[in-house]
Amino acid sequence: PKGVAITHESAVNTIVDVNERLGVTPTDRILGISELNFDLSVYDIFGMFARGATLVLPSPADKRDPQCWADAVTTHSVTLWNSVPALFSMYVEHLRERSLIGSSVRSALLSGDWIPVNIAYQVSTLFRDCTVFAAGGATEASIWSNWYEVGVDDASRTSIPYGTPLANQRMYILDEALNPRPTHVPGDLYIAGRGLAMGYWKDPEKTAASFITHPRTGERMYRTGDKALYNHLGHIIFLGREDGQVKVNGYRIELGEIESTARKFNELRDCVAVNDHGIVLYVVTHEGFNMAALNNHLAESLPAYMRPRVISRIDGLPRSWNGKIDRKSLEGKTFEQPQTRERSRNHRDSGIITILQELLGPKEISIDDDFFTIGADSLTAVRLTNSIRREMSVEISIRDVFNHPTVRELSDLIADIVGSDVEEGEI
Repeated sequence: PKGVAITHESAVNTIVDVNERLGVTPTDRILGISELNFDLSVYDIFGMFARGATLVLPSPADKRDPQCWADAVTTHSVTLWNSVPALFSMYVEHLRERSLIGSSVRSALLSGDWIPVNIAYQVSTLFRDCTVFAAGGATEASIWSNWYEVGVDDASRTSIPYGTPLANQRMYILDEALNPRPTHVPGDLYIAGRGLAMGYWKDPEKTAASFITHPRTGERMYRTGDKALYNHLGHIIFLGREDGQVKVNGYRIELGEIESTARKFNELRDCVAVNDHGIVLYVVTHEGFNMAALNNHLAESLPAYMRPRVISRIDGLPRSWNGKIDRKSLEGKTFEQPQTRERSRNHRDSGIITILQELLGPKEISIDDDFFTIGADSLTAVRLTNSIRREMSVEISIRDVFNHPTVRELSDLIADIVGSDVEEGEI
């Protein structure tokens, strides 16, 4: 990842406009769950302090636990939410499962990834009076550049619109000659205006490639690398990336960087990474391949947000007629499941496996399979804790799932909690 040099003026332009749109006052409180190296935290800090409002910070150990979020929202009467959609969905799922009605959050600002089209409806059934807003843009344009108020009727759409530009910012959809594209015709998305960054820190070559001057208007623009179109209402509809760069949980990720890191593992012949509701790495292997060793290699070489949620072995990489890797054919592909090494030892193992199969679909699950390499994600972890509480009458936290990510480990933890020994024998 490259550092982006942003002026105070550009950041303040975004912060002031968003504060006006949300009507932020000194009585507001926001829950700060974004990491400091993620640009959403800029608004959490300076957006609140600019209005004399309050930033509520959960303890670092509980930063990904929706029970902690719910407790903090209640204890501190939190009124504003700002996160990637996945974290808000975890919070909403937790409220729904626990029948916690009437959250004090009045505005939820979601950005950085695809937003569930039915999120406004879900919120309407659980919150007292909460409006959901979708924001988008790029770090290179000071956090956000566009805005859309999400409504219950948006559940019928295929995706939530990008909306319209924020104050003093402009967005253009252009063809290869930098001419405007007509309504409903896809093109390249550019951002201009007061939010633009100075460029990439100490990288003039990358800056020159991404920040261009329009040859006819003389306007400085940032080329996002996104494809988009205007609908009949004048809203920008995001269509996805044009290259190997994707956004997952708000982090911009180069798929090629994951692939090049994985290829340094000697037991791999080749690999390809795709974004399929999270990073999935398909690998073609040599004899003697060790999945655990590959996982360790990636864990040591990549930051957590870039690590694949699933690694699946395939016989060979699919290719198109011109010899290029056909990534599209891998999206939605059924993952190869490892052979079951050991079946359940007791009723707790069986119960957890049954719950996982309900959440992940029918598949063979060994008591030693890592949840997060067979298709689970953070939202699955929330649902797993809720199901265990409901069906096994045991309270565990999402942190317990992350710290004990196999049936064997989680079952043994539950045994310790209930104070009984693991029963021997196969069920």
